[in-house]
Amino acid sequence: MPDKKEESAVIDLESDIDSMVSVLQSETPPAPAISEITKSEVPRESDQKSILKGREIVLAGIDDLLISRGARLILFIPIVVVVLFGLAQSYRSSDPDWWQGGVRELFLDLSFSKSVYLLSLVLMVADLVLLFVLHYLLWVTKRIFQIETEEIVSTGVTFRSAHGYSEMKAVIDGASNQLNLTTTLMTLSTIMLSLGLMFPSETEGIPVLIALSTGALLSGHSVYMVSNRPRFNTVEPWGLLDAFSPPNAPSLTKQAFHGCN
Repeated sequence: MPDKKEESAVIDLESDIDSMVSVLQSETPPAPAISEITKSEVPRESDQKSILKGREIVLAGIDDLLISRGARLILFIPIVVVVLFGLAQSYRSSDPDWWQGGVRELFLDLSFSKSVYLLSLVLMVADLVLLFVLHYLLWVTKRIFQIETEEIVSTGVTFRSAHGYSEMKAVIDGASNQLNLTTTLMTLSTIMLSLGLMFPSETEGIPVLIALSTGALLSGHSVYMVSNRPRFNTVEPWGLLDAFSPPNAPSLTKQAFHGCN
């Protein structure tokens, strides 16, 4: 009797297993949608980088055409403004004869010196706009550099401790600090000229404001000229080479041509 019960139990177990196998073969459970989860999380950073890349292409084109290359307005506008300052100061007490006719009426019956100062103010505002374009271009490049650094680090590569990374970051930060100083001085010059134009020409403090505005203008232009800001971007494959400055040991610079003597 026990043998028959064991045989029947084995038969029942085998039948249960066969039924389970048939059910699994007929109805395969769906796999979890892992691809949908990754697609909803990953493209956010890549989409942001592609948007920034498009903006950088436009800004770099403006920089090449008008600012750092091409017309080089960022260099010539301050020089023109200084010449206009001298011209306006020369005719501060009296207007030229040709200005006192119908020409003065075309400029809202303003004096010659004030009209020239207003033209200088317009040029200085245009120069500030170009500086802000450079600021935005530099910010976009830095942001793309940070995103690409995070992408490399996420793969397991220790990019932040790689050879030359700290020097490249220092060059980019140095260019940003130089641009901030130039923009600050140009902004101060524009504000002081605006204050000088708000008061009547007979006010005693106007020459002081014009002198301070001229000094800030020349200082800002000198900082931009002397600092030799490197141009770099991520638009071209070699765009960040100007920002790369590999460190050299002091012994290498001293012993570079030691074997040639």
